[in-house]
Amino acid sequence: MDILLVMAVVPAAVLLYYVYKIDPVEKEPGRLLARLLGWGAAACIPAIVLETVGMEVFMGGREAYSIPELLFENFIIIALSEEVCKFFFLRWKTWKNPAFDYVFDGIVYAVFVSLGFAILENIGYVYEFGFATAVVRAFTAIPGHAIFGVFMGCFYGLAKRAMGPAGLRDYHSRSLPRLLRFLCEYKRAG
Repeated sequence: MDILLVMAVVPAAVLLYYVYKIDPVEKEPGRLLARLLGWGAAACIPAIVLETVGMEVFMGGREAYSIPELLFENFIIIALSEEVCKFFFLRWKTWKNPAFDYVFDGIVYAVFVSLGFAILENIGYVYEFGFATAVVRAFTAIPGHAIFGVFMGCFYGLAKRAMGPAGLRDYHSRSLPRLLRFLCEYKRAG
């Protein structure tokens, strides 16, 4: 077995197992979770396209040289491209799924999509840059994607809960006010 492949995949696998095990109400269908991993990996393709276009449009196709340019490149172009693509596949594949019946499900789904993305991305980086990159990314990028997935999933689950029985017909017109009202009531109750 290729040690670099193992080093690229195991950190994400550990986090996936952990998130799956801490689901407090009911375990999500394994087939759905496996698909979400695959769709997360698939999100790498449009993310690369968006990053390339963003670099061309905003940076003139050149590399960033100054700190402000690096910050803009990483936190605006790259981060937004990746998170938008992950959210697109998350929303597309789970919003209407009958298994999505608890707020925590949103967290599980978002982490699986995020770590599917992270696994494919990590394999590329580890094969390109080697052992040291695998070690560093195991403690930085992989947990980072998982944490971003937790935040995305938390708000995604709360948005689903705020929709209540109205379903998707009210999604565009009232979801944000409902979510804000729910968050205010939730904060007062806690």
